[in-house]
Amino acid sequence: MRTSTYFLLTVLVMVAIPAVALHSDEDVIGFYFDAQAESNCLETAPYVTVPLHLVLTNPAMEAICGYEFGYSVSGNYMVSGTTLMGFSPIDVGGGQGNHIVGLAAPLTPHGATVLVTLSVFVMDDKQIQFDLHGANPASITDHPELPVLALGNGTMQNPVLSSPEGVSSAKINGSCNPETDISSWDGVKSLYQ
Repeated sequence: MRTSTYFLLTVLVMVAIPAVALHSDEDVIGFYFDAQAESNCLETAPYVTVPLHLVLTNPAMEAICGYEFGYSVSGNYMVSGTTLMGFSPIDVGGGQGNHIVGLAAPLTPHGATVLVTLSVFVMDDKQIQFDLHGANPASITDHPELPVLALGNGTMQNPVLSSPEGVSSAKINGSCNPETDISSWDGVKSLYQ
């Protein structure tokens, strides 16, 4: 009897604990190598194709009628395909890393919603960096550097970027953490001498 009570309590505790998202903020957008928005850094061999997803996490809105974003990439790569999510997406952004997408029917977002999947062909073993930014022209001119979501109620909003300003949204074959500044490290060490 006692064993079954502990088992039941353990199951109840496991069910009661919510899943922990990568970001606690609402409406966070970024590039990830998985659809659950858990990995934005990848090591791989050259001459392979990897999926890179643009994911919206913790959405506070009920519907998305369109989205716009731009990205820049440094490194030796080729985007061999771009898959836009949603019902009958129409992209008038011109491609080449600039996307302004309208949807024929609203997309209902959930905990981690993939908006776009890029097929990235890795050409060598050097670092490739993906930097997410706003589309050109931007629909919200107050913050043209940020992506835009067109909501079901006819309004538009800027989501929060998953990476702080100056830090790439995703990397292939690169340092996964921001580089440590040597001068700041020396400053910390001097406190303990």
